[in-house]
Amino acid sequence: MNEDARKLDQKTQAALRKRAHVLHKKKMKRAEIAHVLGVNIGTIDRWRSNVKKLGANALKAKKRGREIGTDRRLTAEQEKEIQKKRVLPSLERKMASLR
Repeated sequence: MNEDARKLDQKTQAALRKRAHVLHKKKMKRAEIAHVLGVNIGTIDRWRSNVKKLGANALKAKKRGREIGTDRRLTAEQEKEIQKKRVLPSLERKMASLR
């Protein structure tokens, strides 16, 4: 059974993509590459498609997740104010328990 490649770290994923590219250049069939690397054949197809569109850069590890600050509901100032209200009372409780 194939391991979910999304659960692998970025370096391992990049190594798998590069290995798939090398095997493809050696004329290995898509299904064989998928079997050898333990990934789905659709993943091999997607990697090959990305290489065709973006070149060798498509094989490199990419930054994950959203950029910091995107889709925020609060301004930075509002967030700081909330953090103050959450942290100060808990510190005061800890200080009171130490007395």
